[in-house]
Amino acid sequence: MANRKERKLVTGPIEDFDVLEFRNFSTDDPSDPKWGAWSRAYEYEWVLNTLEKLGAKPGNTVHNTSWGFEGGPYTCHKEFKDALDDRGYETLHSDIQLSTLPRTTLWNLLEDPPSDWWEAFDFVINVSTLEEVNGNHVQILRRLFSMVKKGGYLLVTFDLPGLQLPAIEEEVEENYDNNIDNKINGANSIFPEARFSYLTAGKLLIQR
Repeated sequence: MANRKERKLVTGPIEDFDVLEFRNFSTDDPSDPKWGAWSRAYEYEWVLNTLEKLGAKPGNTVHNTSWGFEGGPYTCHKEFKDALDDRGYETLHSDIQLSTLPRTTLWNLLEDPPSDWWEAFDFVINVSTLEEVNGNHVQILRRLFSMVKKGGYLLVTFDLPGLQLPAIEEEVEENYDNNIDNKINGANSIFPEARFSYLTAGKLLIQR
């Protein structure tokens, strides 16, 4: 059974899902400059608000993948971790960098997750990491989705350019909505960082 499931993770497309949101962030979306980075001001607010809208409650299992790490360039990574922990979720925060903080562990997106993580979480989160990984983004999306329980949700954000968007569109059988007003970028963000003016940011919400 484990071998069959592992092969499915590596080679098979994601199945039995609904795409609930797949579009660019807009400057009209909820945001908060307290997160201290041009896209995180929108991404973290979207994740926290979406968890609330989807009915996440204390005791729900939440896996915050590629969470950041202690001593990273932005304190927002730890502040977001703390915001999730403070809501009473059963949280796990994984990354390729070792951290001494509680509820953290090592996991590399380029490797299949441990079998005890398969379909183990009510919510799986990945914020602005796919575009940074030199690998197959579809395979990574499959690994992330493999950890979502039936009825659970995968929340992903990403920068463009960078994400392997056509391949992701084909995988989720949905076209990315790029035709919205006031798309955010590094220059027009509520927390402007002009050096990132060439980037926009998007979000993907999938339910198993």
